[in-house]
Amino acid sequence: MTELSHLKNLNFLPTVLDKVGDASNVYVGSICPPSLFYDVIRINHLLALAARGIYNSPSSLSSSSYSLSASSPPSSSQSYDDMLVYTDAQDLLGQILRFSPETYASTNGNARTQSKWLLVGRIHQSAIVLYCILSLQHALLLADSEAVSRTAQTHYSRLLLDLKEGYKHDRFKSCFFWPLVVAGVAAVRGTTL
Repeated sequence: MTELSHLKNLNFLPTVLDKVGDASNVYVGSICPPSLFYDVIRINHLLALAARGIYNSPSSLSSSSYSLSASSPPSSSQSYDDMLVYTDAQDLLGQILRFSPETYASTNGNARTQSKWLLVGRIHQSAIVLYCILSLQHALLLADSEAVSRTAQTHYSRLLLDLKEGYKHDRFKSCFFWPLVVAGVAAVRGTTL
């Protein structure tokens, strides 16, 4: 196996996320909620596995033989190879959808800034939902179902509205570039989301 396929490469993330997870440590351009940032890395990991032919279809995995514990080291009876693929695309999408922008805002903001943190959480969740759906469907790792299409359309509409609101705040203009790019890619797909 190549280093790309090993989850041990993700072990640095809990430390990094602990350090950048505090809103006071955020620098311009990196206001993505840490758990969602981690999910982007998981999406990219699945895409990399698919590109290398290691994970080429959702049906090739049985959910009972893989775990979601990428941040915890394997037990002595478990090797990193046993944890090669920690989830399938549908489970990862569900995890992103379970992210609560409201909870994120309440833990990061005060009475004066909570509405802005809610906007940050909503924009990044919607952008990452779209990124997950569009990229994993393109790699044939996520089914093109009616429910997934409705989810994509809902988050695309919400992303456009929230970006419009976000760009009213001068301090946020440079922080929403990646979500704006995702919205543009989704726009290319038009009404077929």
